[in-house]
Amino acid sequence: MRRAAAAAIVALGASACGPDAPGVDATVQAVLSAPSGVQCIRIVASSATRTEVRQFAVAQGQASQPLALQGLPTGNVLFAGAAYGVPCEAIAEAQPTWVADPTVQVLQPGVPATLTLTFHLRGSETDAADYLGSQYSVATLAGSGAAGNADGIGTEAQLTSPSAIALGPQTAYVADMGNHAVRTLDPATGAVGTLALGVELPDLRGLALFGVDLFATDGCAIRRIDLPHATQSVLVGDPACGDGSPFGSLRGIVAIGATLYVADAGQHVIRRVVLDPAGPKASILAGQGTAGAADGVAGFALFNAPDGLAAAPNGQLIYVADRGNCTVRRVSLVDGSVDTLPGLAGACAVVDEAGDLARFSAPAGVAADESSVFVADAAGQTVRRIDLASSAVMTIAGSGAAGHFDGVGAAARFAFPALLTLDATGKLYLADSGNHAIRTLTRLAPPLGEP
Repeated sequence: MRRAAAAAIVALGASACGPDAPGVDATVQAVLSAPSGVQCIRIVASSATRTEVRQFAVAQGQASQPLALQGLPTGNVLFAGAAYGVPCEAIAEAQPTWVADPTVQVLQPGVPATLTLTFHLRGSETDAADYLGSQYSVATLAGSGAAGNADGIGTEAQLTSPSAIALGPQTAYVADMGNHAVRTLDPATGAVGTLALGVELPDLRGLALFGVDLFATDGCAIRRIDLPHATQSVLVGDPACGDGSPFGSLRGIVAIGATLYVADAGQHVIRRVVLDPAGPKASILAGQGTAGAADGVAGFALFNAPDGLAAAPNGQLIYVADRGNCTVRRVSLVDGSVDTLPGLAGACAVVDEAGDLARFSAPAGVAADESSVFVADAAGQTVRRIDLASSAVMTIAGSGAAGHFDGVGAAARFAFPALLTLDATGKLYLADSGNHAIRTLTRLAPPLGEP
């Protein structure tokens, strides 16, 4: 059910709960006009290099008053806020009643600035997104839950630390990392087989299908697997990651037309490999080759051990599970520019919120449709969903505790979920690495009256 947002213009003023940060880098002049019921306001100011948090107690009936926020970072600063109906000393155990639309301002030392944040009732935007009223059911498609190497149907089959899954028209392919092999999987029956390639793939991580070829990331190389003939060859790179290898440790891979995009976790970049008839042509799409967290144009952006990748349906974007930064990033395939979806670099946790108030904990896999990005949060033992319209994050399965249980929503349990993919019906397929299994997540019908 859709609810209209109840907005209040808040520009922050009240008595501080604690002392200002030492030093004055930048000063923001602001005025608070508190919504009825607010007792505490929390403001987060984040730049590329540091984050400052302020909390302010709000007295009931207090008139609006100016406030100087001192000691804030300079440069491009992202402001976000939350307002609570409890005193400041109690907000650690409370959820905010209101949240603010994030806003970016350019701050300079010694130059006063004015800040205005617009607060909405928490959930007013995310309630308008249909996923809040929906639930996902988790089931085990294949794998016994114990490490092993056996073909079979459903839970009779055994896998060891599967890392990725690629869906074909009738057959899916699983990167069985612990067994150094590619397994076949029938999504309808859960029947598991093994591709007899005649060689082990020692560090098998990601898979992508293009025509009759399956591309696999293995160590510091991409392998091409000819499916009709069950043969393999090294397309680019060095599986052993020897001295002089052009790539680092490769992870997720996607194919868009005759171009592959791959996450190079070892060198902290996103690479592009064009499948030219004259030979593959590799280049860097985004990243500088050093770990960091920076948005911007291709030559300025920084990643930290990127892992899973997903292509947007429009073919113009890819999404990146930037595992080392605990964020999800978006890369333009037109110019290589990068921006960050909900979350905050370096702030690793499992928090369902909007914008930079949301938190991820080691995101590993991503999948995308027109309106959402799904995230396998490996350390958080959950699967999350980002609503692209509202920048809201919701946990759709798992509770944060590791385990192996099928069920609906928070009743399900995962163990270090890895890469995932999405089929045409909206069903998710997940490589549940720690449980040595392939799991599915199916959306249940929303409650009566919900969209």
